[in-house]
Amino acid sequence: MEVNRCLRMECGGRARRGGDTALVDRGPTLPKRRRRSLRLALPAHSRLLEGFHATWPCGISVPRIVAHPAILLDKAGKTCHIRAIFGVIMMTDHSQARSAKARTVSESEGAWAIVEGEGPIAAAAIHDGHELRPEIRPLLALSEETRLREEDPCTAGWTEICGNRIHGLRSRFEVDLNRPADACVYLAPEQAWGLEVFREQPSPDVMARTMDVYDGFYLALRGFFEALRRRHGVFVVLDLHTYNHRREGPVGPVADPAANPEVNVGTGTLRDREKWDGLIRRFVGDLRAFDFGGRQLDVRENVRFRGGHFPRWVHGMFEGAGCCLAIEVKKFFMDEWSGTVDEVQWKLVREALASTLPGLRESLVHNGVRNLPPP
Repeated sequence: MEVNRCLRMECGGRARRGGDTALVDRGPTLPKRRRRSLRLALPAHSRLLEGFHATWPCGISVPRIVAHPAILLDKAGKTCHIRAIFGVIMMTDHSQARSAKARTVSESEGAWAIVEGEGPIAAAAIHDGHELRPEIRPLLALSEETRLREEDPCTAGWTEICGNRIHGLRSRFEVDLNRPADACVYLAPEQAWGLEVFREQPSPDVMARTMDVYDGFYLALRGFFEALRRRHGVFVVLDLHTYNHRREGPVGPVADPAANPEVNVGTGTLRDREKWDGLIRRFVGDLRAFDFGGRQLDVRENVRFRGGHFPRWVHGMFEGAGCCLAIEVKKFFMDEWSGTVDEVQWKLVREALASTLPGLRESLVHNGVRNLPPP
């Protein structure tokens, strides 16, 4: 999206126009090592902020979320929520939510992107990213091809079935957003399928900047999901991943299909399975029933994966309100060694996922969803 306006805010300073990015200081609520300016890109519809002047954080309503300030700007009755760390902003003018289903931003500066749309269903592709910070690239011992093989490069396109979308833009080899904070950087081979990820261990300063990315992601997610809970009471997240099944090489044998379903639905991190049982059964059933080029997909629950840190965090932070399904699609739709994608099968996977949305909406009605917009 074209970026044509921005602000510059500094602790104790005034908001003003800038160039094609904005610098925002997180303010004095964070530890000293985390007080640094962050590059933020504002989208074209930031005209809503024209003429707005305030100090940071005084003069702006600043909700405190885990000691991190978000920004809340209000002008002429229009509320813009901006939650941003490291260059990606989620921004919605709720007074125009019906006419603009989703707003996004330039992703070139960012480590992740959140698009806020309508409805209580979101799709996430947090391992889709491949980019690295310039300071990380020379430290890595892995080739581009090896990194790509362990990333999920085809998942972001699948999230487009939903208005609410979450994308990881950085490689999991810089920071893994699906691991706990103390394991989100692969410092040992046993954390990364036996791969020696770093030729030189990151310095404490580099690690601190990586943790800023990680913390910022979960800060933004908390605000995003809190907004979904306020509007709808309950919500569902489709946590989309892919997994390899030809580990022994490009001409080696495929993994045993009995233990490697084409689609593995991970629900092992749910704290209240009974509450969501009907929704899960409907989702799995609808996915199996989809006509996948004249056949049905092999869809099973908790066979190969049970879910990672991201769904565990959702279920802990939003217990009773959020259901995050960890969906791992086996790379039968592509050559995992060359990266070549069978476009026909990739699109069929996307259509199969889209076919589950009506059933998810119906199931959410039974779970007490509020303010459900028309499909």
